[in-house]
Amino acid sequence: MLAIIILFMLLLDKPVFLLFRGFGGEWINIISNISSFKFWILSTALVFGATGGIRIIRRWLKLDIPFYQIIARVNIMSLWVFLSVALAGAVGGALKIIIGRARPVLWEGLGQTGFSPMSTSWVYNSMPSGHTLATVAALVSIGMMFPRYKFYLWAAAALAGFARIAGGAHWPSDVIAGAVIGAAAAMAISYFFKLVAILMKLKKMDRDMGKN
Repeated sequence: MLAIIILFMLLLDKPVFLLFRGFGGEWINIISNISSFKFWILSTALVFGATGGIRIIRRWLKLDIPFYQIIARVNIMSLWVFLSVALAGAVGGALKIIIGRARPVLWEGLGQTGFSPMSTSWVYNSMPSGHTLATVAALVSIGMMFPRYKFYLWAAAALAGFARIAGGAHWPSDVIAGAVIGAAAAMAISYFFKLVAILMKLKKMDRDMGKN
């Protein structure tokens, strides 16, 4: 993937960017709004908080809540997605500053490209694409939970990346880098949850053995 990113940076970014740039429209703003890092963090945090609150109230008041098993699953899944997006965002945010790549708008307006490492300016925070990494992290995580729909979810994630190029916010290589980071974060959190599940099973086995 690193080789592909470098190839795009050296040869393909500008022609592919110009090709995608012709697909502008209001749809770009809509997709950008629902694929942003802020959207995924806030929406998953709200779902996790709401379902977690129901679980706490049920435990305290010992209530019989309809569809509780579904609520409990949604609670865990929302935490999974939240952590995936947060991890991808942390890595991507650091790389944006360290790399300091100029956004395409600078090239379109002034004909300038290049890098300004350690810059916090928006115009030099192009790589990786934050919208793409957040959306890929979220949808890949959800795809792991619902494998039957993973290809549809991946297509939706690709559309988010396409919109960032068509809107002039990122180079294609920025989007590819964001997708790699998002997918890696989703897989890392998946392994984390699997490790927690294994540890919980071992703990339960220890308790059961102690009782016997």
